Amino acid sequence: MSQRFCETIFLPDERATTDLGIALAPVFTKGDILLLNGPVGAGKSHLARAIIQARLGYPEDVPSPTYTLVQTYFDQKYEIFHADLYRLSDTSELTELGLDDAFQNAICLVEWAERLGPESAPKDALTVTLETKEDGRFAVLSADASRWEKVARPIEKTRFLIEAGWSGAQTTNVAGDLSSRTYQRLRQGEQSVIYMDAGDDTASTSKFLKMSSWLDENGYSAPQAIAQKPGKGLILLSDFGDQRLSTLPDVMQKMTLCLSLLADMRTKEPPDLPCPTAIELAEMTMLAKHYPGAETEAIETFRGELQARIEMVNENTNPSVSLRDFHTDNIMWLGEKEGINRLGLLDYQDAFLVHPVYDLVSLLTDARRAVSTQDRQDLIVQYAKMTGDDLEDLQRAFAVFSVQRNLRILGIFSKAALDDGKTHHVQNIPRVYGYLVEALEHPVFEGVSDELFAALPLPEKALLEQLAA
Repeated sequence: MSQRFCETIFLPDERATTDLGIALAPVFTKGDILLLNGPVGAGKSHLARAIIQARLGYPEDVPSPTYTLVQTYFDQKYEIFHADLYRLSDTSELTELGLDDAFQNAICLVEWAERLGPESAPKDALTVTLETKEDGRFAVLSADASRWEKVARPIEKTRFLIEAGWSGAQTTNVAGDLSSRTYQRLRQGEQSVIYMDAGDDTASTSKFLKMSSWLDENGYSAPQAIAQKPGKGLILLSDFGDQRLSTLPDVMQKMTLCLSLLADMRTKEPPDLPCPTAIELAEMTMLAKHYPGAETEAIETFRGELQARIEMVNENTNPSVSLRDFHTDNIMWLGEKEGINRLGLLDYQDAFLVHPVYDLVSLLTDARRAVSTQDRQDLIVQYAKMTGDDLEDLQRAFAVFSVQRNLRILGIFSKAALDDGKTHHVQNIPRVYGYLVEALEHPVFEGVSDELFAALPLPEKALLEQLAA
C-alpha cells in the first residue's frame, strides 16, 4: 500500500488562502488533479482562482463555474480545467464534460469533488478539504506521498509568510543565480523585504546567516534577517533596493571603494569557514569538461600543473575571507551611507578562506560585464598600494586564480545551459574565455598553457548556438 501524507495549515484570512494558491501553482503539471472539498463559503473557488491566476501570470477573471460546470484556461504549457460539480446530477455526465480526458491530459481543479463518488474519484489526486474557522479556514491537504511530496514545500512557505506577518504581500521576482535559490521582493504599503528561498540547498541558509552576522559585526553592510527558518531554507531579509553597482554610469570610479573593502576585510579575524587546499581548488576546474568539445584528459593533465602553481602562490600567504561571488551585480549601491558601507553585500553563503586575491579576481574578471585589460591592471596596482603587497607577486597570484576561477566558470555556464536549460549566461562565455586566455599568457604558465588552449575550442558562433539551443 502506498504511503499517504496529511498536512493541515490554518489560513487566517483570504490573503493567506491566495498565498497558498500562489505557492501551489508552480508544482502542477500535466495529469495533476486537485480535488476541493468543503461547505459553501469555505474558500474552494478562492483557492482555485489563486492557482489559475498564478499559472496564467496575469489577473484573468476566474469565475466559479457553478452553472457552466467547467471553465478552461491555457497557460504557457498546459490546459487547465476548472470544474464545479455542485450541480452534477449523475457521474455519467463526467465524460460529456470532458473530465475523463482532462484527468489524463490537463491540470484539473475540481470543486465539490465529493460529488464524484468513490468510484469516479481519481485515486492519485491531491485532496484539499477546507473548513471555516472564525474569520479564517483550515486547509487539510492529503494525497499519495510519493506523487505529491512536491506540495510540502509550498505549504511550508505559506506557513512561514503567515507566521512572519507578510501574508498577502505584493510580490515581484528578483533575479537570482544559477543555484536553486530564488528571491522575491515583498511589499506591504511603504515597507519591503527580500524573500530568499534556498530551495533544495537548505544548508546554505545557515551559512548565509553566519556570514551575515560576521559581516555586520565587522562593520560591513549586509542584509539583516527579519524572519528566518534556517532548517527550511527560508529567510526574510532587509531590502537594499534595486540599484546594483553594475547599473551605475560611473561604476569604474566606484571600483576603488570595492578595493578598499577587500583590503579592509583582510585585516579582520575570520570566522570558522572551509579552507580548501590547492588540490581541492584545482579539482574545481574539472567542471570545464562540460564545455562543448573540451578534452577531459588534457584538462586533467593541466589540473596538476594548476595545483602546483596554486601551492606556489599560497606559500607564505595567510588565507582570508572570500565572499566568492564578489562582483558588481552582487553589490548594491547604498548611496545614503558613507565609505565602504555604501556597498551592500549579497550572495556570500559559499564564503571560504583562500588567498586574498580570490575576490579581486572575481571583481576584475566579471563574467557579466567587460573590464578592460588596462582598467584591470590599473586596479591591481591600486590594490597593491592599499595592501602593501609586492606587485609582481600579486600579478602572479592574480593570473593563477584567474585561470582557476574562469576555467571553472566556463564549465558552470556550459553545464547550466546543457543540463538545466539556463542559457542566459551563454552570451558571457566569450568574455570568460577571454579572461582565461589573458591569464594563461602570464609567464607563470609558460610551457603548460598550449595543451589547455588546444583542449578548449574557441567560443565561436556554432558552439554558442549549441549551448543556447
